[in-house]
Amino acid sequence: CYFAGNSRVHIKTGVKFPVDVHEPDIIISKSSDSSVDVNIGFLQKDHRYEISFSVYDDVGSQVKVFPEQHFCIKLLSVYPQQSGDGHDIVMELITRKDGVMQEEFQLINETDENRKITVIIHARIL
Repeated sequence: CYFAGNSRVHIKTGVKFPVDVHEPDIIISKSSDSSVDVNIGFLQKDHRYEISFSVYDDVGSQVKVFPEQHFCIKLLSVYPQQSGDGHDIVMELITRKDGVMQEEFQLINETDENRKITVIIHARIL
């Protein structure tokens, strides 16, 4: 959702779809210093997608993910960017039912739990 007065940074990246579907844009919006919205767009029900994107943060290179288990997503990898400006994330998303999907996880610095960012994944399943 959009709150008037907040500045947001929009970054576009892509999703790997089956051959018969085009690749939509992913829109990443940083709405605060501690939260990032990842809008994947429209996806097909009962499909499995591999999604890769980058988030810009100052959490640090050594992170843990909380929670480790999710209903619709499985994190395949979370690596610090070589520039040190954030993390590259690859995840698998399984669409099980129609509707709006929202899942979230946190990247937390392993030595300083006050350094963290919440990543919120949004998609519309048809």
